[in-house]
Amino acid sequence: MKKLLLLFLFFALSAQAQDSAISTDKEKVKGKLSITMLRELKSSLSKNFGKNLDSLKVITIFYYQPKANCASDAYKFIKPDKPEPKEAKWVKSEVLYMCFEKGISSQYIKYDEGATVYNAFFSENRDCEGLVTVDSDGNYILIKKRGSASTANKFLEELQGKK
Repeated sequence: MKKLLLLFLFFALSAQAQDSAISTDKEKVKGKLSITMLRELKSSLSKNFGKNLDSLKVITIFYYQPKANCASDAYKFIKPDKPEPKEAKWVKSEVLYMCFEKGISSQYIKYDEGATVYNAFFSENRDCEGLVTVDSDGNYILIKKRGSASTANKFLEELQGKK
């Protein structure tokens, strides 16, 4: 009886994992920035965050969207003294945490000066959070929901042609 129960539990969990992977693939958006938008993004990353996309080759951005887009307040979890999430160390690229709203006080979340990242990737998305991995040529993959380190790493591998 225990073996049957364990077998059932195993199949249920594996089916759920497959659904999660399929869900992420359906919500994933691939694209390429226009030359103008790529130039603006590179300039913003360099000027406001000290990040040179050409030398980094790729960057992952976890993004908090406008409060008006959120059914819940994702911003309430942002605290001034809260350290960067531990998952950032598992991402295999440079990581930035950014937000649309000005005046957010945090050690690790930076304000999207000029809404450059928002305009490039998230302006058509009406959700609370998003994740985008973009390379120095302007190729990107994004997901229009809260992302994870494993999702960011999958996007990175895909952009680098490893998949």
